Amino acid sequence: MKFDQWSVSAKLWGTLGGLLAMMLAVSLWAQFAAARAMDHGMQTLSEYESRISLAIQWKGATETTGERVLASNASTDEELTRLLDGRVKEGSALITKLQAEIVKGASDADKAALERIAAIRTEVLALNKRAREIKLTGDAAAFREFVQQQYLGAIGRYVDSLEVFVQLQRSQRDAAREQAQAARQQASVLAWIVQGVVLLAGLALALVLTRAITRPLERAVQLTDAIAQGDLTVSADDSRKDEFGHLLRSVSGMAARLRGLVTEVRDSVHSISTASTEIAAGNHNLSSRTEQTASNLEETAASMEQLTATVGQAADTARQANHLAGSAAQAAERGGAVVGLSLIHI
Repeated sequence: MKFDQWSVSAKLWGTLGGLLAMMLAVSLWAQFAAARAMDHGMQTLSEYESRISLAIQWKGATETTGERVLASNASTDEELTRLLDGRVKEGSALITKLQAEIVKGASDADKAALERIAAIRTEVLALNKRAREIKLTGDAAAFREFVQQQYLGAIGRYVDSLEVFVQLQRSQRDAAREQAQAARQQASVLAWIVQGVVLLAGLALALVLTRAITRPLERAVQLTDAIAQGDLTVSADDSRKDEFGHLLRSVSGMAARLRGLVTEVRDSVHSISTASTEIAAGNHNLSSRTEQTASNLEETAASMEQLTATVGQAADTARQANHLAGSAAQAAERGGAVVGLSLIHI
């Protein structure tokens, strides 16, 4: 689905929700990366600290056991010898246990040092047996010479090798601490980079959203300005399905309806103008006829006046005729009476 087909609310909510989702994802990822780096660093440091502690215990147990071996072999008290021998066995068992725990989590760099320590320990264990054998001979001078020339040197190398191993673990611990700090810094830098990418993506989304809103509005403003200036030929063919597409189509439809209305008004004005011309011509004709009628009426009025005078004269003549007829009737009556009298006399 195209972005232009989304409604304005969907665009706004989609952009805002997308930015919030990306910010949340980046935040969670940064926290996860930092926590993972921290956990890994702490676990590594804890392992080194544990090996250092075990190595120090191993060193201390070696020194103590060596001293007990010397004391046991130098003592002439059988009870004390048995007690010290028991403590030597306990110390040797503890050393074996510590060695096994250290070897279990040893790295490649540790294995070479541990092999050297194991070789020296094997030498010391052999010297322990040799010391007991010399004691059993009862030759104190030979035992003293053995201790000074062989046993103390072997114990010293044994303890020194353990000290070298401790220093190796400490150096590895410090390196692991630096690596953990570097990993945290790297995770922080990467988080900032990702946040920058999210920011750029947000700006891009904002630009797309702004263009998706401002472009149709500018088009709508152009259409309305053109309509306001009297240009009704404008139109907007837009396939957008959002509110702006509806607005543009409505403005285009309004311009079309106004254009049709203006056409109808122009046609009506033309018809009215034609009718007005015809009415004016009819009025002129009517005016001419009215003038003619008025002239005819004036002539008729003059004729009526003449007729009235003639009728008056005819009435006077009629009255005179009536009078004359009356006089003639009276004369006729008198003539009839005379004729009657004449007949009587005959």
